Amino acid sequence: MSYVDLSKVSNWLNVINKIPSLVETTLLLEDTYFKCPIPRTIRNSTKLKYVDLSGSNPNSAMLKWLYNCTSLETLLLYNNPLHGASAILDDIILQLGVLKNLQALSGSIPTNIGRLSSLEFLGLSDNKLHGSTLLENLGQLSKLEILDISSNSVEGIVTETQLDNLTHLRMFVAFGNSLTLNVSSSWIPRTQFRMLSLGSWQLVPEFQTWLQSPKTLVILDLSSTGISGTIPSWFWNLSMQFGDFNLSHNQLHGEISSINGNQENSYIDLNSNKFNGTLPLFISPAYSFLDLSNNSFSGGISHFLCDEKSENKIVDYRDLARLSTC
Repeated sequence: MSYVDLSKVSNWLNVINKIPSLVETTLLLEDTYFKCPIPRTIRNSTKLKYVDLSGSNPNSAMLKWLYNCTSLETLLLYNNPLHGASAILDDIILQLGVLKNLQALSGSIPTNIGRLSSLEFLGLSDNKLHGSTLLENLGQLSKLEILDISSNSVEGIVTETQLDNLTHLRMFVAFGNSLTLNVSSSWIPRTQFRMLSLGSWQLVPEFQTWLQSPKTLVILDLSSTGISGTIPSWFWNLSMQFGDFNLSHNQLHGEISSINGNQENSYIDLNSNKFNGTLPLFISPAYSFLDLSNNSFSGGISHFLCDEKSENKIVDYRDLARLSTC
């Protein structure tokens, strides 16, 4: 047996006590709601590599047994109100030098999080996190490949120096925070992002020229970031590599002659901008969703609603009722 799964087991303590020694590397205690002391069998285990305590509501005293989990690589803490446990988490982090995957904290981010130099996946989305501790330690997490801090209250300024230290980062999901991106117009990122989601960040109004550098970018979200002006031609050329991109709720304007793309079932959201002129003459059939609502287009709509190549598209044409149809 390679793991012990006691998720949602009400008498899990009795089961554990019948195991003479815990040699498994995976322990699942999801939704067990334990209130009793941790059994010695678990406390003395140094071989655990994967622990899931999601929804178990552990208190600070119960978390102390993690001190001995010196081989721990993955720790999941989803759906736990860990308020008041930040101090103990700070101490635990000092012991977890090989931790690669940490998901779901709440409240304030442990001040020692920068000590997790082996961390590859940090998932903290929708956890009511606040403050700037993560940003202060961000550059130290040099092995990160996936960082998800979306839908929190993290605040502060993210600099190009911090991002350039994250050369392994491929997925950066950070929409829904009070963050500002402070990079120079000549910045060339060292990171080859595949997914970059900065919705609701504060960006400089000019279109982000550094987006020309990541040649692997597939998913891009710059919605509600305050960018303005026209979309440069190089961006439309880049759209060939995109799967999804969202530039909605900005101040972008100008005409759109065509929208190219190669990724099947792709998604485009350009709603709530100031685009004008006629609707695009060509839209790649690879796109399965297109939202052009709440703009200032004029003219006819037949050339892409009535085109056989467009028949599978889901098109949001609200606010386009004044345009002539087929």
